[in-house]
Amino acid sequence: MSQRQKLLTKWKSNPPVEEEIESIISVLDYYGINYSIPDHLVIHDDRLSDLQEVRGGITIPISKGRKVKKIYLRRLVRVLEILGVYEEIDT
Repeated sequence: MSQRQKLLTKWKSNPPVEEEIESIISVLDYYGINYSIPDHLVIHDDRLSDLQEVRGGITIPISKGRKVKKIYLRRLVRVLEILGVYEEIDT
């Protein structure tokens, strides 16, 4: 299991209270996910457009300019599962 895969598994099952935005950007870049960061992290992908759950994208607030709270880490993992880039590996 890669380091990014371990990080995603941690975010899904037992996320920290906050995670540095740099870790999230690293994961998104690795999987080729489109995003922008004005004041929030905005993830957009055509594959999300038909899903009522996320309505074409997801907006994640950035706390204190550089951290993301755990509720949003779980949402991020859910979006990555929908996009098919993350599947939990049983160990």
